[in-house]
Amino acid sequence: MNEAELEQGLISLRKRETALRVVIGLYLVCTTVALSLWGAVIGRGIDQEGDDPLLLAAGLSGGFYAVLFIASIVAVCFWLNRAHANLFVAGIQDLKYKPNWAVGWYFVPFAFWFKPFQAMQELWQSSHLADERLPERTDGKLIVWWACWILGNMIANLSLKSSGFASAINLLDLAGYAFHIVAAAVLLMIVNAVTKAQSSEMSVRHAFA
Repeated sequence: MNEAELEQGLISLRKRETALRVVIGLYLVCTTVALSLWGAVIGRGIDQEGDDPLLLAAGLSGGFYAVLFIASIVAVCFWLNRAHANLFVAGIQDLKYKPNWAVGWYFVPFAFWFKPFQAMQELWQSSHLADERLPERTDGKLIVWWACWILGNMIANLSLKSSGFASAINLLDLAGYAFHIVAAAVLLMIVNAVTKAQSSEMSVRHAFA
């Protein structure tokens, strides 16, 4: 194990975690506002082709949501790559997922339904120095995060196929927003836990074994 290289990797990981927390924090605020505003628009029966101030505010929040959604994906990818790279630098054995593929699987058709979760599971367990990597030992936060992420994406795809890209926002879209909010919030917990696990284990005598 190259301790100097690993220490640099841990410093980089903490910096990327800070950036990720800022971006996803903004995303959570914006998405919650968008959910509330669009809920009010739908609840009041406001014509979504009109110029009502509430509608304009909802549309603006939706634009910020789209930008922050993309920014959050970028921030997560950078953090994931560094976190997985640290495992290799630390000399963890029998790893199945390399840093680039831990990110790349999110963009591979069909595989994106399960491979990213498996990579995150490996990252979680290896960062916490788990002795056995068994599916039944998967932390509940990973399951909640992935279930909400998948459900949010499925709902978004269903809404797009049924109504079209430029269609009015409906309750199905709001459900997708809600699932993505939960997924992002739980992901922050996972990121924080993994970053702390890698950093703390490095500072004690276990030192990633």
